[in-house]
Amino acid sequence: MPLTAFQFASKLGAMTPYSEIGIFSDLEDIFSSDHRTYIKGMVTDKHFQIKHKAQLFDFGKHSAIINGFINQNSDGIEIIVKVSSLKIIHKIYFVMVGMFLILFLLQALISLVFLDRWVLVLIPFLILFTIFTFLIPILFLRYSTSKMHAYFNGLFVYLAQKNNVPS
Repeated sequence: MPLTAFQFASKLGAMTPYSEIGIFSDLEDIFSSDHRTYIKGMVTDKHFQIKHKAQLFDFGKHSAIINGFINQNSDGIEIIVKVSSLKIIHKIYFVMVGMFLILFLLQALISLVFLDRWVLVLIPFLILFTIFTFLIPILFLRYSTSKMHAYFNGLFVYLAQKNNVPS
């Protein structure tokens, strides 16, 4: 007999302390003294939203949030998962950096129209700045998403086995 959605959700809920996942939810994790729990969030029999608990010197390694749906069908259960590392603070950061780059490019174009050649010296630095401000954070977010996807994939396979009960 396959595992039901309620059984899977109760197993996942047994190891997930309830917590709202918001902008400042990582701050409460840093100062938490409970080292036994590694994930937190909200689990119902149809939907879950979970994430890794943050640690003091985590630096965004576990910043991904897992949103998922548990569907019951004739073969067992189907788990649909969306992993997202992009938070509102990241969006604000990318908008601010993008606005800075657009303003700098407009200033450079205006300077070139008035035949100032000093802008040509700054182009390599602008390219380096763009690489460091856009590419590095995107690589960190991608790394966080792939690590969390692999971790929770293994956890869900473990929980989907009938006799495994989380401690």
